[in-house]
Amino acid sequence: MERIKNALIRSYHEDHIAFYFEMVGMLFTVAGSGLMALTAQDPNLLIIYPLFFIGASTGLYAYYRKQAVWTIVLTAYFVVINTVGFFIALG
Repeated sequence: MERIKNALIRSYHEDHIAFYFEMVGMLFTVAGSGLMALTAQDPNLLIIYPLFFIGASTGLYAYYRKQAVWTIVLTAYFVVINTVGFFIALG
């Protein structure tokens, strides 16, 4: 637990802005995945995709600030694929 706490503190002190963008991204992504799990029989993708999009977009900016190259690549993919999914869900 102490190591996690120290990692959070270190992350906050290294870049306040990236820390908050990562936090917002995590909250939106958790909300999207939780909503998807709870409504798995008939998920409302018009709500879920925007939650994932916001989570990925804010994460992408945070990882860009931290220069985390492979995380940027993966998260950029999530931004694109969630955008595509949203427009498909629109019909």
